[in-house]
Amino acid sequence: MTIEEDIKRILDNDEEIIKTYRPNKKRFVFINFCLTCLFFLIPIGVFIFGVFGLSGVVSFVNEAGEREFGGPIGLMAFGGFGLLILAVHGISLFVRYKKTYYIVSNKRLIIRTGFIGADYKSIPLETVGVVDVRVDFLDKLVKNDTGTIVFGSASSPVVNRENTIFAFSHIDNPYQSYKEVKEIISNKQNEKVS
Repeated sequence: MTIEEDIKRILDNDEEIIKTYRPNKKRFVFINFCLTCLFFLIPIGVFIFGVFGLSGVVSFVNEAGEREFGGPIGLMAFGGFGLLILAVHGISLFVRYKKTYYIVSNKRLIIRTGFIGADYKSIPLETVGVVDVRVDFLDKLVKNDTGTIVFGSASSPVVNRENTIFAFSHIDNPYQSYKEVKEIISNKQNEKVS
């Protein structure tokens, strides 16, 4: 099943897709992975120290002056576990990127994500009260003009302690996309008033 067919399964009979956005791959995968690597510097260092100990570059000896292998192997196991977690995270970022789509229909805003399956969340266009655009330091690092459009409604406020912000994250041309989405929302809300 193609992405388009999968998305159409959740649309209402009279619902049409107006615009589809994708996150910037470099920003979504690479930058997030690099940030995660910063948190794993200690396990990576421990793993490398264990490799040096096993190869004899760093000496692990017991009280009798004999070379020990348990210490380096333990360090490698600890560091290897951290590296395994890092690898799984990298794979999950790539898989989630492939499944992430931001859709604007004539009725609602839809976010398609997922790791194992496809997950959808949406808010009706007429309930959107706030539309913000954010371009942060990491977006500037990408140099591809990326940013995030954040939507607020009574059911999904912009500032939310549960971290369930409804946003089109890491998209290209955020200011142009912001204007497009805001115009679609305004047209829908004006249509509802008329």
